[in-house]
Amino acid sequence: MPDRSSFRLVHFIALALVTCMGLTVAIMSAWTVWQLQYGFDEYLQAHDTERLDQFARRLEALAQQSGGVSVVLQQPWPVLLDELAAGATQDGAGHRSPRGERERAEPPPPPPLDQADQAMGHPPPPPPPHPPGPDGFNRRLSLLDSQGQTLEGPPVRADDPSIRAAVRVDGQLQAYLNLRTVKALPDQMAQRFLQRQYLGLAGLALVMLALTLGVAIVLARRWSRPLQAASHATARIAQGDWSSRIAEHHLTGWRTEVDDLMHHINQMAQALQNQEHTRKRWLADISHELRTPLSVLQGEVEALLDGVRPLKLASIGSLREEVMRLNALVNDLHLLSMADLQALPCHFESGDAVALLRNVHQRFAHSAKAQGIDLSLDLADYTAMPVRWDMHRMTQVLSNLVSNSLRYTDAPGRAILRLRQEGEDVVIVMQDSAPGVSETDLPRLLDPLFRVQADRTRAQGDRHNGSGLGLSIVAAIVKAHQGQIELTPCAWGGLSVHVRLPAQAPEPEVIA
Repeated sequence: MPDRSSFRLVHFIALALVTCMGLTVAIMSAWTVWQLQYGFDEYLQAHDTERLDQFARRLEALAQQSGGVSVVLQQPWPVLLDELAAGATQDGAGHRSPRGERERAEPPPPPPLDQADQAMGHPPPPPPPHPPGPDGFNRRLSLLDSQGQTLEGPPVRADDPSIRAAVRVDGQLQAYLNLRTVKALPDQMAQRFLQRQYLGLAGLALVMLALTLGVAIVLARRWSRPLQAASHATARIAQGDWSSRIAEHHLTGWRTEVDDLMHHINQMAQALQNQEHTRKRWLADISHELRTPLSVLQGEVEALLDGVRPLKLASIGSLREEVMRLNALVNDLHLLSMADLQALPCHFESGDAVALLRNVHQRFAHSAKAQGIDLSLDLADYTAMPVRWDMHRMTQVLSNLVSNSLRYTDAPGRAILRLRQEGEDVVIVMQDSAPGVSETDLPRLLDPLFRVQADRTRAQGDRHNGSGLGLSIVAAIVKAHQGQIELTPCAWGGLSVHVRLPAQAPEPEVIA
């Protein structure tokens, strides 16, 4: 059952996605509403400009027929406006206003006169004026002379926003029609149109938010599921369950950081499991290695105490040999432990690699000959090779390599110690003849306390002379010198160990 943290994560991811989509929808809706309102206002303003131009053209026609604008102005301004509106409607017949109402093509006919009125000579009543439109067009319209002075209509102030249309007769400027512009107010039909648009936008926004919420919940659960599995796996690893693993699967078609996280957790668990296995095996091997000399010491001491063996110098010398062997094993284990802590003490000094190899070769030449093994030295005509190493540690490296080769090479056999310089590096190679090492055991030769249990052994009496720490110590010292070691099969049927070291090794960082 998922815990509270997974639910919080799901809610957080879903809320983040919904919030982002909500902001996006709100911004798009606000922008659409503003554009719709602005476009509608712009349309109404353009319609006012078009009507003003029609009024101006109609006034020009009347002035041309009557003999001037002043003659036209002899009739009342409302009547003139009604006549201009009727003429503008005839000029733009069939045009539908933005309010959805069609202008009347002509004014209604005057009511018939009764016979009494006709007999008394009463003039016919004036036609009823057109009612002002919902936008107050007539109330915003003024007639100005050529100098800008108001002749008819509401007075025009300089700070009033307005548009003008020139009235010309025979090419001469006679007057201006001035229309004060105001923010257009849509009529009932236009308001219903805008309301429908707003409701549509609101409905679309709600639908998009609902879809986003559903998608966000699905994605949040999908993305939180591997994180929840990673949390449970790391909790089990923290409790010591090194076998815990996470089923790796790609959330998308591409590899993401979550996929890398799951892969790295599995790698970490595998490394911890291997390390725990190595630790347990190392403890078992150490107890086995210590038990042998301790058993020998215990047996010899009990024999001395029981009087089975007389207390002589030879008996004490045998005890001393076992103690020294035990002490060497403990020292080797301590060295490897210090190397694992990256605190292997090394005292670098100037020396000669050629002289170092010669000394080691001379030390083992006699024992190699006694074992029936031809131990040779290849210095490639080098008379001296200045280096900066820990000479004592490097003597231990070469001694371990040669002794390991002599211990596991059958007689008659051969072994060779080579020295080369490649650029700023020094390469030392130790090669021997059969028997060799299997491909399975080759990568494990550098593991502490590992010994080949098959072909690469000599006589039965020598089989357990080594502790299995020689090559591990070599690897630790080479690493402290910032070098590299590589083990490969030898063409002679045995083992080839390549050690590459910088001629001037840097001082290692020792942890206090």
